[in-house]
Amino acid sequence: MEIHYLWIRNFRSLTKASVCLSARFIIKLTEEENQFTLTIDNNPRFIRNFFEKSNIANVTAIVGQNGTGKSTILEYIKHHLPYGIITTVNDDIIVYTEDENNGVVKVPMGMSLNLKDSTGLFKKIPYENTDIDAESITLDKYLSDIDYINYSFFLDFKSEPMGYSGLSNISTTSLLSEHRTAENQTFDFATDLDIFTKSEISKAIQLFVSQKEYDLPFDRPDELIILINEDEINYFNVDEKVSRDKKFPRSVALFFNEITEFNNDYEPRERVVNLFYIAALANFLYTEHTYAKNLNNIGKFSIIGRDVLENIQRFINDYLEQQNFHGENHPSKGIADKKSKLLSLLASLQPLLDEGKIELKQEPGKDLHLVFPLNSELEKDFRSFMNLYLVSKGFTSYLDFSWRGLSTGQQSWLSFLARINHVLFHRTGSELKKNIVILIDEGDAGYHPEWQRKYFKHTLDFISSIFEGFTVQLIMTTNTPFLTSDLPTSHIVFIKRSEQNGIEILGEDDYLDNTFGANIHELFIKSFYLNGVVMGDFAKTKIQKIIDYLNDKDTVEPLDDYFKTIELIGEPLLKRKLQEMWAKKFSDAEEERILRVRLAEIEEKRKRKNSDD
Repeated sequence: MEIHYLWIRNFRSLTKASVCLSARFIIKLTEEENQFTLTIDNNPRFIRNFFEKSNIANVTAIVGQNGTGKSTILEYIKHHLPYGIITTVNDDIIVYTEDENNGVVKVPMGMSLNLKDSTGLFKKIPYENTDIDAESITLDKYLSDIDYINYSFFLDFKSEPMGYSGLSNISTTSLLSEHRTAENQTFDFATDLDIFTKSEISKAIQLFVSQKEYDLPFDRPDELIILINEDEINYFNVDEKVSRDKKFPRSVALFFNEITEFNNDYEPRERVVNLFYIAALANFLYTEHTYAKNLNNIGKFSIIGRDVLENIQRFINDYLEQQNFHGENHPSKGIADKKSKLLSLLASLQPLLDEGKIELKQEPGKDLHLVFPLNSELEKDFRSFMNLYLVSKGFTSYLDFSWRGLSTGQQSWLSFLARINHVLFHRTGSELKKNIVILIDEGDAGYHPEWQRKYFKHTLDFISSIFEGFTVQLIMTTNTPFLTSDLPTSHIVFIKRSEQNGIEILGEDDYLDNTFGANIHELFIKSFYLNGVVMGDFAKTKIQKIIDYLNDKDTVEPLDDYFKTIELIGEPLLKRKLQEMWAKKFSDAEEERILRVRLAEIEEKRKRKNSDD
């Protein structure tokens, strides 16, 4: 099952757009006086199993500048083709193959279309083109036998389809927009970002501890780091004047001052554990303090013994009891309910440390910190701990979680791999169908050029490995030439914007240059990337000013700053040309300038020689 061609009459910025997603066939649509002709021919340049992956049916890259409609093509596919979405397909054409020897051209019933198929594989099947019956194209036996996966790391502000049986939408926007599960409903003060973080880390853990070893483009981390944010501790741990300005009881400030100073007497490992307890308490009180009405009658809290945890547990109980004793009816039952949840979180840490499920680590040059070791039990341990943390935390977060040694780019790549893995092994509702279409919107954006160069191969290897036993069609957009260099021209859809025709979608016949294995710098020069300019826009503008200055017949005085700028240019041909223009325009003045520079160099050399003697 493979989608080969889309003709989109009208969808957002796309109008009568022909999108050939096929490397096997050359498909063109022409129109003359409301008579359409669709021509389908075998592509003589097609190489079967070019990617050397038996389960990869095809790969298509959609290439073009920003604003040309690359992402809109993916939007069309995910909004119209997945089973279960109520579509508004009225006048569009879809060409696909059911298997190796049978193809279908779905065409609106009211459209006059002549099919010229030299392959002999395709049959024309009309569909009703009314809003009521438009769903029939989605419910087609073979089109409905595909599951779609949509991925984008960037946060988008457009609405995202989600929750449909035919589409697994793992874009960041969709995941942030999901309704909270029954479990997540209990996290009353947890933000959507908190829950999203928990979900992302859980997916990564599932990937790391899965029985199948995947070849990752970075070293597999061996631990999840837990860092403690001390901002709220500092909020409460202040002098009497500041505590009065912030309107929380002086006794609370004194307690924090004492417990913090008390903690300094502990050994480093115990100090970190105690800091976790203090940060949790500060977080609780910061939220509680927002709701409390009058705290002036709160009495003194004494430190008894040497156990920080016991003192904090006693503080929490005494603090809430004093509010009730003084007649302060707490305005938020949710805050009062957090007491037992917070105490459960505080009590959970030491057993986890004793059992080795959480460890204390210190890397060279860094502070001691808590970590979750990466092992087969981590998923369960992390989920249990994270649930306690989210259900007991207040408005803000006081714990940060990160994978050891992973950069921002690596975290982004990990997110992609983990989300894909989660779709396959943790899909809810039903199993994935054996035909998969994966949509990746600018998956290589934000990476270092070296990673962009490796991105396609790693992605192809991972998807082929994880979807063993499936048939996968991969459709990707990109803004970089690296993906273009990895693909033959027949696997690329080029989009450009022109003043005469608006957005143009070009096929293989329209773009005759070979892209596979092409020089990256030459691909940059193509109009699809930089309009023939291979330097930054600031440099281009500044150099253009110098060119205009040299071509201006009215200028007679050489500007030294411009001459120095020419000397800084790194492109040798351009630099030499500007030097020649400069010498030609200011020949006499240039000779004098060169003599002055030479005399200055001689004088400097003479001074150094005298100082050495």
